[in-house]
Amino acid sequence: MATSVNENITGLERVILVIEERVPEEETGAIARLSVAGGWAGISAVEVHRGRRRQGLGAAITAAACLAARERGLSRVFLQVEVDNAAARALYKRLGFRDSHRYHYRLAPA
Repeated sequence: MATSVNENITGLERVILVIEERVPEEETGAIARLSVAGGWAGISAVEVHRGRRRQGLGAAITAAACLAARERGLSRVFLQVEVDNAAARALYKRLGFRDSHRYHYRLAPA
């Protein structure tokens, strides 16, 4: 698997990375976004191609994002995941992440 990193500086001390894990068939196997600001790295938009799930790509892309954070001198990483995404939550727990807090969105009345 090859990893490509694209950087776009969007503001003071903020870096957004798109990390792709490509599979031999030249399709994107997994992708994640890493945003860096205020001494924290945030992992979001993690997706694994439906046909490539349960093959280690989720762990690989998350590890690549953590490495990109470490290469920028950051040791604090957070991520966001839907409460009902049991597979992702189990993966992140195996990788050493823990629950910190929850939030929800409120919709204005129609």
